[in-house]
Amino acid sequence: MIASYLILLGDTAVLIDTGPHSTWRRVYDAVRSEGARLEWIILTHIHLDHAGASGALARMFPGVKVLVHPRGARHIVNPEKLWSASRSVLGPVADLYGKPEPVPEGSVVSAEDGYVVEVGGERFRILHTPGHASHHMSIYLERHGLMFLGDSAGIVIEYEGEVVQLPSTPPPFKPDAYLNSVERMIESMPREAAPGHYGTIVDATDYLRMHLGEVKRWIDAVKSALEEGITDIDKVAEYVANHVPTASKLYSSSNPVISKMFYYGTIWGLVEALKPSS
Repeated sequence: MIASYLILLGDTAVLIDTGPHSTWRRVYDAVRSEGARLEWIILTHIHLDHAGASGALARMFPGVKVLVHPRGARHIVNPEKLWSASRSVLGPVADLYGKPEPVPEGSVVSAEDGYVVEVGGERFRILHTPGHASHHMSIYLERHGLMFLGDSAGIVIEYEGEVVQLPSTPPPFKPDAYLNSVERMIESMPREAAPGHYGTIVDATDYLRMHLGEVKRWIDAVKSALEEGITDIDKVAEYVANHVPTASKLYSSSNPVISKMFYYGTIWGLVEALKPSS
């Protein structure tokens, strides 16, 4: 369900996203088993499931550099506020992910938009892609046409035999920024994409175009529900399921991870983002 991507470049390596703190030992063992020196950890964003293990891994790999969006840098150096906010939103899921360790400040590198990491003859170009989070970045491995998406363009996973594909828009979601970010990624014309949840997508540019249209349909459906005076999350979830075919499949899933955690989290974020301010 959660991906970390290890890119081996001769005797050095780059890790994109670390996974949650609770899995740091597994990631550490996997990196060590390859025999390469971990030079960079690049974080798509600082949510616990993507960056929670960065402090532990920075401790275990002295000298590794941790690249992060400028808005996220101080929160991985001192993760107390991040941890508190995550627990308030995620509840017991945050405890499952585990409390992150601080990343040493001297290891942190803030990546402005367009920043390039050059290592092992490869270029990793950073695109700021806010929307899912204000501190979100996508990473483009230029020569290979491979874009690491994090949560900037939805999730595509197989869970207990079901393929789950949907936007990932928990609060505080920013619809306009998200749509602009997807359009910006399309401009790079990636051949492949690797979302944080999960695996590899071929024909990535086609996928991004499809996803852009799908997100717009979900946004329009939530707007329509709110315009009709429907504000209760359960009722909005039902409304969207009745108007968007992909939402209907998720809503009716017998698997609560899909129908409750993924689907309701997405609806909740959309409602919070789109409801009129009081």
